[in-house]
Amino acid sequence: MTNSCHAVVVTNIWRTPATLKFTYGNETFSLAGHAVRASDNVPVESNTIAPGETIIVGLAGRYCKGESLILEPYEVRVVGLNESGRARAFEVESDVPVQIRSSEALLNEATLIGATTMWDRDYVMAMPAPAHYSGWPGGFIQIVGREDSVVEIRPREPLLGAPDLPALAAHDVRSYRLGRGEILQFVQDDDLTGSFIHSNKPVGVFAGAANFAVDGPDKCCDKERGSSVQVQVSPSRSLGDRYVAVRYRDRYEGVVENGVWRIVGAADGTVLTYEPATPRGAPTKLSAGEFAEFKTTDPFVVSSQDAEHSFALYGYMSAGVEYMPNPPEEYWTGDVRGAAEFTPVIPVVQYMKQYRFYTDSFYPETNLVVVRRRGKDGFADVVLDCAGSLSGWAPLGTSGDLEFTRVDLSRGNYEPQGNCKNGVREMHSDAPFTGTVWGWGSLATGGAHDGPGTFTCAASYAFSIGAGFRPIDTSDLPGGIH
Repeated sequence: MTNSCHAVVVTNIWRTPATLKFTYGNETFSLAGHAVRASDNVPVESNTIAPGETIIVGLAGRYCKGESLILEPYEVRVVGLNESGRARAFEVESDVPVQIRSSEALLNEATLIGATTMWDRDYVMAMPAPAHYSGWPGGFIQIVGREDSVVEIRPREPLLGAPDLPALAAHDVRSYRLGRGEILQFVQDDDLTGSFIHSNKPVGVFAGAANFAVDGPDKCCDKERGSSVQVQVSPSRSLGDRYVAVRYRDRYEGVVENGVWRIVGAADGTVLTYEPATPRGAPTKLSAGEFAEFKTTDPFVVSSQDAEHSFALYGYMSAGVEYMPNPPEEYWTGDVRGAAEFTPVIPVVQYMKQYRFYTDSFYPETNLVVVRRRGKDGFADVVLDCAGSLSGWAPLGTSGDLEFTRVDLSRGNYEPQGNCKNGVREMHSDAPFTGTVWGWGSLATGGAHDGPGTFTCAASYAFSIGAGFRPIDTSDLPGGIH
């Protein structure tokens, strides 16, 4: 969204070389001169990357600078927007599966980008609660079009508009036309969660905040620097009626953290039940577009009455400073383990049996949360390539068909855990399961803020290792625009 360095981190998670095609508007460009290998910052000379290799590609904005890295973007003009308006997206194509993360701050804050095959026509908007600090843009939504897309929006709060975007009152509907790769962006302090989007063609929808609140509007992630986040919103038809909420492990020894959750209704008359008990502050009923936030230390399972009453669930990570023991006045000098994060939870119905994914080597602490569902022959082993069959399973809820465990891949100063470390990983099972990666930095890596060394404090990321994104809710989306 910003006009700072805009880069993408691309990992070839397949077993054969990947040939990439980058396009901006009508221009296709070579990576030579605009990309480096993440492992050693050696310039990339072609658009083909080896299996397991990760590259960083500078796309737009100012020069991308990191430790021993100066990366010249392809497009040195500012192509992003800090306000509402229209812009153009970069397109990336590959001949084999790759994992792509979009980064505004060169590795510190990143968004996992799903393929265009997961785009759809209907969405219920979800975003983190924007914080209100002078000088910072608030929350934003972005809609990426295809040829001749006609997008209708029904906002929960008024859309303020821009010179080329008419304002829109709350709960009114307006149409906007988009071409291929064109971005429609709204930026404002209002929380636009619960707004509805409909298009005549599949479109991609993203949401986030340049500075956002965790556990209330006055408890922001990072009041000094601000922590931004962006998520790709799942289409309404791929939402589910049952979710499992398990947070990351505690970041500081002996300090128990609360998980903070945001739940969003997609249909009127949604009735929610929780296992093993209803968390304090959690809603038991939701209408279309209604949402709530609550916190709890313990894992839980939440379900609606049927698939026609689907909903969305999102999980937060609080800023490390919220839990840091005895934080110094200038907390940049302290052991700030992670910034604030916001990530979607995958519904149980979208679990799969096999995944291949990449965990970023920038983050010294990597925690993998795994949830498995009972199969027809009972609970099946879940195998992680570096650890074998996982252990430490604990029951979830009271139905007896779900269990979870947590696995560390890296800790401390990039210390491998057994045979596990960051990089390309594989998991499989004979029954459906899911996983969420949480990564964060710590003072153990050394370095200094705005100084030399590998400084990883106050940086984090999170993503699901994959999902089916199959159309599940085949109802007429009574809470939507149509």
